[in-house]
Amino acid sequence: MYKRTIAAAVASVILGGESGPALAQASAQVVQVELNAPTTPAGTIDTAAVLASEQVQLARGAREIRFGGVAAADLQALALSSSNPAGSVLARLGALLPSDGVERSVVLRGADESGLRVERADDGTLRARVENVAGLDPYHLVQIREQLAALRFSRIDLLVARASVVTTARSGGPGPH
Repeated sequence: MYKRTIAAAVASVILGGESGPALAQASAQVVQVELNAPTTPAGTIDTAAVLASEQVQLARGAREIRFGGVAAADLQALALSSSNPAGSVLARLGALLPSDGVERSVVLRGADESGLRVERADDGTLRARVENVAGLDPYHLVQIREQLAALRFSRIDLLVARASVVTTARSGGPGPH
């Protein structure tokens, strides 16, 4: 089911069709779109459909796009999607987020509170968060961190839950984007 929070529509009703800066500001407040993750006939996540949906939702003014119901195996595969950093799904998600002074993000969330998040900050920097994705061991986390660092992500949060212990690997630093 597609759910959309559309502040622009609400603002236009409240403002009574008023135009100008107030309406422009209201339309910039479009916050979140929640979608079910598109899958292939084989039942795996359809990466091309995710990227296409991201483009459509961003063009409509979405600032946060959440894809729910992603299988843990798909999250692991997406996090490790390419030996070429620029070809990874995380890099491709980030590349679609415009650098226009508005903070935007794409989240792929599993049912078990695992997830992948790519965010473009209002200053244009990219950030990534890989959280509680089953099957990612320390070697994989280092590989993901190196790929994203090569792409000049300013912040990379890698969190793995083991029993009650959470390990966080964070790297950061400003860089051109």
